[in-house]
Amino acid sequence: MHPLLKSHRMKALCQALQVSRSGYYAWHKRKSRTAPLFSAVSQAFANHQARAGAPSLHHELRAQGLDVSQRTVGRALAKLGLRAKGTRKFKPAGSKKHHLSTAPNLLARQFSLAKPNQVWVTDITYIRTSEGWLYLAVMIDLHSRLVVGWQMDSRMEQQLVCDALQAALLV
Repeated sequence: MHPLLKSHRMKALCQALQVSRSGYYAWHKRKSRTAPLFSAVSQAFANHQARAGAPSLHHELRAQGLDVSQRTVGRALAKLGLRAKGTRKFKPAGSKKHHLSTAPNLLARQFSLAKPNQVWVTDITYIRTSEGWLYLAVMIDLHSRLVVGWQMDSRMEQQLVCDALQAALLV
């Protein structure tokens, strides 16, 4: 029983708070289920390594048999001070191991050349844009250090380098 009920009537308290008596009793009954809900939400949040928000946790808690709404899970997360982490950092595709063979090193670190157009080198880099990642393949003449061809694409595939070479040959 609430301590104010000893000195005031229930009707007066409900009028002062602008709630109905039945609303107060429903709230009083609901209050007791917050502790198990908070522990279930924090446990599910930890299981997902702080990467799941209210929608995902809601589905998991429902599967566990807890009758909660997505909004209730969101409020519980907010009261517990839990916030999902963002997506994982981008790892470029070139850092993964692949089964493709690599070309032999014909240059042997001899970067100074006497004449232009003897050796072209290439590299691929990635650029973050508002529409996603963009890959840039560039062909450079080692003598003049000038770009002789380049190509951009949203996917890093063999065709990207072939198109950059075609652009360099057309110059």
